[in-house]
This record gives sequence, C-alpha cells and structure tokens, in this order.
Amino acid sequence: MRFSYLKIGVMLLVGLSLLFTLTIGACAGPGAEEKPTINIAEGNWTSSLVVARIFDLIIGNQLGYRTTRTYAYGPIAWAGMDRGEFDLAPEIWYPARRGEIQPFLDKGTAELAGEIFGGAGNWWVVPRYVVEGDPERGIEPMAPDLKTVTDVAKYWELFENPENPGKGEIVGGEVGWANEAPWMILGYDLPFYLSNQSEAVMMARTIAADKRGKPILVTWWSPHIIFSQVDLIKLQSVDPDRTGEIDLDKDPYPLKTGTAEYTVYKVVRPGLAEKAPDVYRLVHNLTLTEEEINDLTYRVDVGEEEIDVVVQEWINEHQSEIDQWIK
Repeated sequence: MRFSYLKIGVMLLVGLSLLFTLTIGACAGPGAEEKPTINIAEGNWTSSLVVARIFDLIIGNQLGYRTTRTYAYGPIAWAGMDRGEFDLAPEIWYPARRGEIQPFLDKGTAELAGEIFGGAGNWWVVPRYVVEGDPERGIEPMAPDLKTVTDVAKYWELFENPENPGKGEIVGGEVGWANEAPWMILGYDLPFYLSNQSEAVMMARTIAADKRGKPILVTWWSPHIIFSQVDLIKLQSVDPDRTGEIDLDKDPYPLKTGTAEYTVYKVVRPGLAEKAPDVYRLVHNLTLTEEEINDLTYRVDVGEEEIDVVVQEWINEHQSEIDQWIK
C-alpha cells in the first residue's frame, strides 16, 4: 500500500513538473514578451472583414505579434485611435467620410496610410457584350460608341422597358440609397428614368440579362461581388474631377456631375511607427487590386467559404510581395 501511495506521489510530481514546463513554454514564445499587442478595428462589411483578416494573419503569423480584432464603426475607430485603443483600420471611404476623421487627422492621432484597393465608387455599367459584342455567342455590338454616362442618350431605346415605354431604364438601388442618377438625368436631360430595385433584384436582373445576352444599364457600386459574376464595363465619368457633393436629402435638381469615385484608404495610428515599425510599414505597403477584393468577397458571400481559408490562400499566393512589404 505504501508503495502505491509513493508511486502516485511521484506521478503527481512528474505531472506538475510537466505542466509547469508547458505553461512556461506557452507564455514565452520567441520574442513574444517583447512585442506589444496590435489592435485592429474592423467594419462589419465583407471587404473590411477580409482586409482586417489579411492584416491579422500576417501580423500574427509572420511578424510574431499578438493581435485583437474589434468591430468599430468609423467614428468609433478614429476616437479609439485618439485614445490609443486601436492601431489600424482597413478602410475609410474618401471623400464621403472625410468629415468624421478630419479632426483626428488634424490632431495627429490618425493617419491615412495609402489606398487599399482601387476602383471604388458608384458606376453606371453595362455588360461588355453591349459595347464590344461576343463572337463566341454570336452577339454583335449593340452600342459600339457607348463610353460615357452621357453617351447613353444615343441608345435609350436599347434600354427601354416595355412595362414603362418611352424612356430608357437605369436599374438602381432602393429608394433612399445614395444614387446620383436622378440628378444626372435632369442635369444632362437624359431620356431615362431610375428604376428602384432591391440589391437582390438588381443582381438577379444583371445576371439574367448576361445569360440571355440582352442589354441592361445598371448603377453598381464597387467593390461588389457582381463584378466577379458578370463581365461589366464601367461608363466613364464626364467630370472625374468633381469635388462638390450632392445633398441627397433634397429632391433631385438638375446637376451636371460625374458619378462618384472614391479612394479607399487604410488608417493607422501614427504612434504605431514607434510601437511596431514593421507593422507600420506593412499597413502603408499592403494593397490589393479591385479584381482581388471582388473575388475574395465573392468567395465569402456567395461561395460561403471561411474567411480564414480564403485569406490564407491569398497570402500564400502573394508571399513574395508580402516579404517586400514587411522588410
């Protein structure tokens, strides 16, 4: 009996010793005790979640920092940076959200860290075959001279809806969504009307027209998964240098303006340059193409793939670029 108690005691001592060793090892990863935690503010829309996860995995797995990700809608994120609670955020849309961040930019507690992806904005689009045709499907060009938003006036009959004859139809978003089309229709005297639809109906009609090879004119924003589903041409803005914003709370009034184009910036807390200079460089250097962000969001939203899986594949495919970004 005494032998059994002694044996049990030895086993307990050995077990405690192993547990102590494993605990010390887990808390003391290579250099972990010297590195601070990097706090990431993320939005609740897919492109923001994807970019935040890209930063998270690179910063954690390749640069060796602990990380946190917290949902913080724009103004909350910038105020959090001001208090030192957040180190970076993946997106702010300019100039639409300039007002909310400008006080913190002026104060020096937030900093725009370059464009994260291009092609952002609201666009008038048509399927590519409308302009260029599609020889494989036997589709001839329907509007070969269609380049700008004002060129649609020459082709209004192409987009006429039999349910509302006499004008061309521009398929747009729901009532109340930010859409410059009514102002532009009046400003340029275009023989068109805006047809307000839900996003689901917009997608269904765009995809159906593409499958049937029929003409359709739609106002789409980018990034959006539709650009990974249908080959669309963005019509050129007639005033790409526009600086004035439309008062969307007022009734439409004649306005000659281009469609809204935005720059989507990364935001970083300037103090990160001292706290973690390699992370600070990464935030400034990392970029994606418009096609990449559309594809990644498509895989998550439509393909229902796990964000971590989609993001890790993107990281694996771009490791050589990442190596340059974190040098």
